[in-house]
Amino acid sequence: LCGAEMDAHAEDGTPLPGRRPVWVRSGTTLRIGGARRGLRACLAVAGGIAVPAVLACASAPLAPAPWALAASALPPYAEHPAVRVVRGREAERFEAASLEAFGLAAYRVTPQSDRMGCRLDGERLVLASPLEMISEAVTPGTVQVPPEGRPIALLADAQTTGGYPRIAHIAAVDLPLVTQVRLGGTLRFREIPLAEAQALFLHRELAFRQLEAAVRARIKSL
Repeated sequence: LCGAEMDAHAEDGTPLPGRRPVWVRSGTTLRIGGARRGLRACLAVAGGIAVPAVLACASAPLAPAPWALAASALPPYAEHPAVRVVRGREAERFEAASLEAFGLAAYRVTPQSDRMGCRLDGERLVLASPLEMISEAVTPGTVQVPPEGRPIALLADAQTTGGYPRIAHIAAVDLPLVTQVRLGGTLRFREIPLAEAQALFLHRELAFRQLEAAVRARIKSL
């Protein structure tokens, strides 16, 4: 069980610890309640779950392994994170005051958010002059600004093209921070150079490989 820190336990009240393998006796009922920190969590089951697949997805006394992933291996989930971004293709088409506000104002996550995009409410972002765009490439992490001036941070189920100005793109290492902000929570954007965003990504990939090697070695030693 990884991601947000969840209130999870077996039916007899035994806690289900996160970030480690847990042996579960057949017939045991697991209960996963609200998140104490963060918003979303993932439950992985060895061998998969024996239920019919829908849209390629499946809708699962404990014995935890004597080790767990260190908290330092997780993204620094926070109630009001500062999310690092690089400047987008159409950023210069916005008024200078709007560009400044984008890097200073707090934006609130609205109930209209979903897996396609995190819709934000806050300082209105205004173009310096009208802009007619054809649809261009977007990816998870692209921050688009529709005509009403409220930014949308695209997420996992984002479309592949879009016709709104792209004011920024979220650094890949910080995209998980956006997905863990609860409805009504706020976030801020902080611009960094592209080279820094790329270095952060490479550092994370190296950390993932080191983590995988350490986990495999630990499991083998048990």
